[in-house]
Amino acid sequence: VHQVINREVDVENQVGNAVIDAVNNNVAVYVAPTQDLRMVKVNKMTLGGVHGKIEPDPTGQTLDFSLHRTYQVTYAWSDTPVAWDVYIYNAEKSISTTADVFPHANKAYVFGEMQNGTSPIVEYRQKGSTECLVVPANKVTYTTTTYEAVLPSLVPGNDYECQVTSGGVSSGIRSFTTAPNLQMDNSGFDDWHIVDNNGKDLYNPWKEGGSSYWDTGNKGATTVGPSNSTYEEVPGRGRVAHLQSKFIVIKFAAGNIFTGTYLKTDGSNGILSMGRPFNSFPTKLQFDYTYKTQIVNKGEGKWEAKYSQYITQKTYDEMLGKPDSCCIYIALIGDKDEEEYNGVVYPLIIRTRPSTLHLFNPNSDNIIAYGQFTSGDDQLEWKTRSISLNYRYKYRTPKYIVVVISSSKYGDYFIGGDDALLRIDNLKLLYD
Repeated sequence: VHQVINREVDVENQVGNAVIDAVNNNVAVYVAPTQDLRMVKVNKMTLGGVHGKIEPDPTGQTLDFSLHRTYQVTYAWSDTPVAWDVYIYNAEKSISTTADVFPHANKAYVFGEMQNGTSPIVEYRQKGSTECLVVPANKVTYTTTTYEAVLPSLVPGNDYECQVTSGGVSSGIRSFTTAPNLQMDNSGFDDWHIVDNNGKDLYNPWKEGGSSYWDTGNKGATTVGPSNSTYEEVPGRGRVAHLQSKFIVIKFAAGNIFTGTYLKTDGSNGILSMGRPFNSFPTKLQFDYTYKTQIVNKGEGKWEAKYSQYITQKTYDEMLGKPDSCCIYIALIGDKDEEEYNGVVYPLIIRTRPSTLHLFNPNSDNIIAYGQFTSGDDQLEWKTRSISLNYRYKYRTPKYIVVVISSSKYGDYFIGGDDALLRIDNLKLLYD
């Protein structure tokens, strides 16, 4: 249990945020150099939190702070008051209006400091344009001396300028460039080539002699059986990815394709790298798909404790006998999970061997944005769907993009329905 106390102090002509010492029960507040300390208006003082009390309550009063003042603060859970000392000083100079910009592709965040008691006016325009747009006042959020605004409907890969004015003081012009409208290579899955792997056809989702962007688990599957992640020629579409879940001799394998590289087969398990370089901010992943589900009838035969950090016994039991689900997820990630393998640094390495098990964690703090689509319903005609990206960190730039597409959601755990089939085509990143 944590006691969360939101303490706030807001006085007229305040410079910067109040310095609140909750250990020694002291508050230091700085005001403009010209502010008379004998006549300071208190707009807000909540030292005991929103449910606490302060005596005498100074809110709305103009008081003499040439010397410090002492207040008795009572918390919501106690009737015993605690003495707090509040000191107000003249700052050496008034706070100026500042502006920092963090651009995405289709928008930009502007934030900074301003003089207390003023309201920021946020203006922006495309570089070279004479027309300035103003962010509506109700779209600007601010506290005592800080503000934040979003500049909407920007064009990816373009140059812009913005300026913030508060209390007649300008931040000056800030120039910035929005992130580019990036797309993934071979996103229509038209490029494939087939090579021999121990007498079996190994399907690879890139041109012969070219470089890979996508890969599959086929290298593992073809150690004992045929590729189960292949392509199909569809009239009017050309090639599409044909991902079919199969029990291949000794183990269940979901049809899959992912951004990255299959590195090595480790016994009947795999070591693979997920992610490709990427530094933009899409809002959605759009795709066309069909899906034919099957009843979940394959698994490890008994529950394996090795998976307990990812799924529960109950989840496993509930899946058996129910329709399988396809799953598509997209993640924009940073560099916190980078790992060296055979002298090469990879974004994120996945291992399915029980003794070294390491799977994708959608709750990792390395994930900047994430979105997922899951469906256990038959979709026999081609349909367009999209996945919205939820940005968990708006002030972090991605370094890699991870997209994983599977005909069985729990294929990582070798669980699913034999013959479940996902066909997918025309992936596109949207920048709404």
